[in-house]
Amino acid sequence: MDKQYFTYVPPQYAKEGFCFVQVELPATCSNCPYSSKCRLEPGRVYRVVEVRGGHPSCRLLHTNLVGVVVEDAPIEVCLDAQHAVVGSSAVFMPVNCENVACPYYVNCTPVGIRAREPYTVLEVVGPVQCPKGLKLFLAKVRRTSR
Repeated sequence: MDKQYFTYVPPQYAKEGFCFVQVELPATCSNCPYSSKCRLEPGRVYRVVEVRGGHPSCRLLHTNLVGVVVEDAPIEVCLDAQHAVVGSSAVFMPVNCENVACPYYVNCTPVGIRAREPYTVLEVVGPVQCPKGLKLFLAKVRRTSR
């Protein structure tokens, strides 16, 4: 079972399956009695797996929040053929690419996983037509602990 976390989100995020990127909380949040529940890791992608309710008021967003359970969301990344094997684990190394016009650029330099972080391959989506001629595969991965 994947590690799950309770947190509060804006109402528009409170849908099972919804994915979002956690941002750094501003200083405004430090005096909030609920801030300890909003402290997910910034720069990570989370998926809502359960909506629990509860509606504390958020002074920053000027709305009531909804309690949810989240987990790390799968991240689509480009991997070389050697690492694109379902169930395998490795350390993530982003593809060295500066071609921001490439449709796979966001997968070669993804949000949610950092260089040298361990991951497990959940699914291999298929081969990528890399403009640089690299033999890459699009895969869904999940960060794992070391």
